Amino acid sequence: EVEGKQPIFVDTIQPAVRRLYSLIPDDPSMFNRRFMVQLRVMQSNSSSNVQSAIIGNYLIETQSNNFVRTGGNPISIAPSVLDLDSTGEGVFKVFNNDTVPHFIICYSAIPEIEPKGVAVSVSPGYSIGDPVQFVASQQSFIIEPDSEKKLFISMPNEEYRASVQGKVEAILWIKDPSNTNSSRFIRLHWNSE
Repeated sequence: EVEGKQPIFVDTIQPAVRRLYSLIPDDPSMFNRRFMVQLRVMQSNSSSNVQSAIIGNYLIETQSNNFVRTGGNPISIAPSVLDLDSTGEGVFKVFNNDTVPHFIICYSAIPEIEPKGVAVSVSPGYSIGDPVQFVASQQSFIIEPDSEKKLFISMPNEEYRASVQGKVEAILWIKDPSNTNSSRFIRLHWNSE
């Protein structure tokens, strides 16, 4: 929602400032979720014509939780942020919340990828890690309806781990390539300190 009275009138001299907020239900099915919110700022002129002036896309991420099977179709993941241990290893789950099997692929990438025009920026305090160094235990698999699959992620290259200074992040994409609405991602965090 946008705070304040609608419509918003903008003076030619000063900007109009409004706070945007969203209300997410206090429900475990909302953990590990991501939503895209689109804000359209329209301009109307004296002849009552409305024209699109600005469109902004915002990615909202809910709280990460390792232990909750979340909502979302056709697939979901837990956790949405995975802190790898000192050896660069971690565990995550993929859930099929659908009534049909799904062929899933997993691949790592750097932040700043823009699926559907939404930038996945690097988390504050992290730098971009080399995605090739983050390896999922399986790059593809079939997941049956109403089931879950436990997978492992690792950073097997000791030289790379030794070269990292501070905190790095990579993105692990999980999706059914035949279903454009199935893309999910996990923020993979590793701290060398």
